[in-house]
Amino acid sequence: MSDGPTPSQALRLLPGGLSEPIDEWDLDLPVLHRPGDLIEPIAVDAATSRRLHGIAARGRIPVLMACTLVVELHLAVSDLQERGASACTPTLDATARNARPAEPLSASTAKYLRALSTGRSARPGLPSPIGLPTRIVRRVSAQTLSAAIETADLPRARAWERAAVIDGRTLTEWALACALLQSSASADEPRAGRSAHGVCLPE
Repeated sequence: MSDGPTPSQALRLLPGGLSEPIDEWDLDLPVLHRPGDLIEPIAVDAATSRRLHGIAARGRIPVLMACTLVVELHLAVSDLQERGASACTPTLDATARNARPAEPLSASTAKYLRALSTGRSARPGLPSPIGLPTRIVRRVSAQTLSAAIETADLPRARAWERAAVIDGRTLTEWALACALLQSSASADEPRAGRSAHGVCLPE
């Protein structure tokens, strides 16, 4: 498995981070990202910016949230493919649809989940940065970002992210944990039976 993009492929980070951070958890402002995420603004060309803003506009969410969601989904799907578990995708979709909190959520987490579910575009005049969480930016090259945009499935990304937040995991952690659980649960079943019931199988 690759440890990340080579220096020539790496995204160009903008110095200084977000110079005017918005405390969107206390104000009546659109939620831009997961609670607690540190965001690294990234430099993108005009075409990439337009495509990301288009995805965000169709989903009625801020572009920062849209960028993070499509990239995290792309990374998760890539990790599943690398492990021969891409057949898990329909099962993960069903698991995500059925995800429900088992206990009360914090106010910031609940607000983020509402933003994921209902959508709320950034207000005109407010900063609308394009960036990625520090926790994943090392894994993302310019080519990765382009591929994530090309294969963007925002409804799936929102559903998986919602389930991951409810489970207390990142999107990729949630996807891999579900795939492992599904594979473990089916380990003793006949192979034909597992395939017929759509359970994850190594490719």
